[in-house]
Amino acid sequence: MSNPFMLTHIIQNGEDLNSIAKKYQTSMREIVAANPGLNFYNLYVGDVLTIVPGEDYRIKLNAPGAQNVKMSFAKVKLRDEMRKLWEQHVAWTQLFIVSTLAGLPDERFVTQRLLRNPADLGQLFGQYYGDAVGKKVNDLLTEHLVVAADLVKALKAGDTAKASQEDKKLFMNADKMAATFASINPFWKQEDMKNMLYKHLNLIKQGVTNRMQGNYAAEIQTIDLNEQHLLEMADVFSNGIWKQAYGNL
Repeated sequence: MSNPFMLTHIIQNGEDLNSIAKKYQTSMREIVAANPGLNFYNLYVGDVLTIVPGEDYRIKLNAPGAQNVKMSFAKVKLRDEMRKLWEQHVAWTQLFIVSTLAGLPDERFVTQRLLRNPADLGQLFGQYYGDAVGKKVNDLLTEHLVVAADLVKALKAGDTAKASQEDKKLFMNADKMAATFASINPFWKQEDMKNMLYKHLNLIKQGVTNRMQGNYAAEIQTIDLNEQHLLEMADVFSNGIWKQAYGNL
């Protein structure tokens, strides 16, 4: 796929890949990726390279649309960071489930890493809505994980009464999260937020059931579905933040 920011560079005497990368404020890896098939161990004066210059270089050009370039990079950065953190949410939740149900010695360490995720997401939301909202998101997601952990442990112990109690608390927490998100962004409707969070919870519960029953193929399918669902949810969040802050830029 062509890139609208690509340009060409003719290698001059005394230049090497490192100096060219520095000139265009990009990396040698990016240059190599943009020139498949070129032998970088035998570059000659006059060879033509395709370059995708770095963001700072493009903005310094003061070309028409330079500010749009900067905004486009910021939008992509927000989307990627939001996706990364929600994907980590799925990954570390699954590792916690495996460690807890199997009684593995890494359970404490996995739990500690899982509980970093709310703080990371709270920090990201706080960048756009302030520290108070960031803390609220952190607190609600931490509660979500703690209650979910108690539910998994109750299911493992066969304590149906405890499991039922934790299950209700889990969905009550989702209701609070949906209300909080809807209160800070008009593009996040409370009912839509609730439906997305409920779907995530139900997929987690189904995955735990599948694992406890030894139905690993179904468990893997459920994990894949949950990962895709949270990536879509992440995009709802990042798109909503961007629209609220910048409109349709």
